[in-house]
Parts: sequence; structure tokens; C-alpha cells
Amino acid sequence: MPHPPAYPVDGIQDCAKPGCIILAYAPAPTKGFTPSAETIAESAYPPGLAAAQRQELQRVHAIIRSTMANNRGGALASEKVMGFASEREMVHLHILESSQQHIL
Repeated sequence: MPHPPAYPVDGIQDCAKPGCIILAYAPAPTKGFTPSAETIAESAYPPGLAAAQRQELQRVHAIIRSTMANNRGGALASEKVMGFASEREMVHLHILESSQQHIL
């Protein structure tokens, strides 16, 4: 399988619109999760989540927090970053928002 060409990126650019999400990711503990703290609060995990799944979420959370702090375009505010429990939730939100934009 051929590899696509690499393109340099100068970081994630900020968005001045209120409520703008500039970085969405999955997996996160819940839909609409805001990674505002260095660690995930115990109360943020869904009940009955296995230890291995918690560890996966913690690893992803650490990567996201590092990206937020070390973004080449400047630090990312936590309210502009949103996590989703799955890629499917993220896609459904995008479709919903797109359809609402067309309605307005």
C-alpha cells in the first residue's frame, strides 16, 4: 500500500467563534468530555469499566493534554477540545451539526 505524502503542519489554529471545537477525539470517558484536568476524575468513568479500558483512556488523555499544552499554534483551551466515547458518537454529532446549519 503506498504512503501518502507528508505535509508539515504548524499546529492547530484557534477559532474565535463561541462554542467552536477545534480538536475532537475518541476514545474519551463520555460523550462531550472536556479534558480540563491533568488526570481523568474517577466520577468521569462509566460504571463497570474494566481496568484495561481505563488505562487506554488515561493514555489517550495524556496524549491529548500534551497536544493541548505543546501545540505549535499556541496552547489549546480545554473548552475548545471535546472527547467522545467512540468515533461513531463523533460522526453522529458532526452529521447533526451539519444538518442544523442547513436548517438555520
